[in-house]
Amino acid sequence: KIKVTADREDIQNATIRAASIFQAGISVQNSSVKYQIKKDKVNISASSQGFGESEEEVDVICSGPAVNVAFNPVYIIDIFKHLSDEKINMELTDSLSAVVVTSPEDAEFVALIMRLRS
Repeated sequence: KIKVTADREDIQNATIRAASIFQAGISVQNSSVKYQIKKDKVNISASSQGFGESEEEVDVICSGPAVNVAFNPVYIIDIFKHLSDEKINMELTDSLSAVVVTSPEDAEFVALIMRLRS
């Protein structure tokens, strides 16, 4: 099991910046933001053919092995925007499983996001 605890604003803003590389905006079909989760860091990246690449690292607390997952940025950003908490938890079993997003401050908040094939 892999568990990541991150500052919600840091990871949200990094995801928004990475997704901004898509010319038609973050709602463009087939856009994905990749999270490379490793010890104490998440590397958030995106690339758009003909437009460029974006990459940024966010400090996190991580337990478990390194893993790479990709998300539709619209859905992951939507989860982050609906929380006002300072921290978020993301839990997954492996790179093929869905990610469960919870709040350490609100025990009733649970969101599930399916990863994209990358």
